[in-house]
Amino acid sequence: MGGNSYKYDKELFELLKQEYKERLKIQLTLGSYEKLRSFINKETLDEELNRIDNKKKGHKSEDKVSEDSIKRHFGLINSKTKPSLSSCSLYARKLGYLSWDDFCEKAEQKYDVTKGFSTIDFYKFSTLNESDEITIGWYPKKYCRLKFLGEYSFEVIESYGMHSKIGRKFETAGFRLTPISNKVELPEVIIEPLFDDDPLWTIIENFDTDFCCTDLLL
Repeated sequence: MGGNSYKYDKELFELLKQEYKERLKIQLTLGSYEKLRSFINKETLDEELNRIDNKKKGHKSEDKVSEDSIKRHFGLINSKTKPSLSSCSLYARKLGYLSWDDFCEKAEQKYDVTKGFSTIDFYKFSTLNESDEITIGWYPKKYCRLKFLGEYSFEVIESYGMHSKIGRKFETAGFRLTPISNKVELPEVIIEPLFDDDPLWTIIENFDTDFCCTDLLL
């Protein structure tokens, strides 16, 4: 693919930063700068200082990023400056992508939350045996592990990044996702009421994150 057909997208760039965090096993802070710099520029600090000195003498260097740019682009220092498309592409290549376009295309597929969502619906409850365990969500990023209590009842036995506490018991006809607000954050999981005439269905059909009762959220 020639050129950059994808414009800079803040949410997609946040996903790129998330991949750096996962690849390098770091938090994006000033304390992690050295590891981040070394990975991006593929050089030691002495090599970087030598490159900068040579640059002052008129020598060119390919695929290197300045200290200030790395810190600004990855949010290590406050800045309203967004990275250029060439910088986005460079950062993507360091992770093994062909370009910023390549990253964006794959990210939009990879971060399809509905594809990665583990769930079970009302019609499959009959396949469960009492005390069977199922996981709802996106293990290991955000999920609840549930124990089936029989009929339509479950108990939360493990919870990470969700609203439910361990020990919570509830009845449900299934699970659904809240509307997706952006590409970075995973949506909430709604516990569907057991009966069709339950007034909570009206709330779900007109879901508003700001006004939704957390009792509806797994």
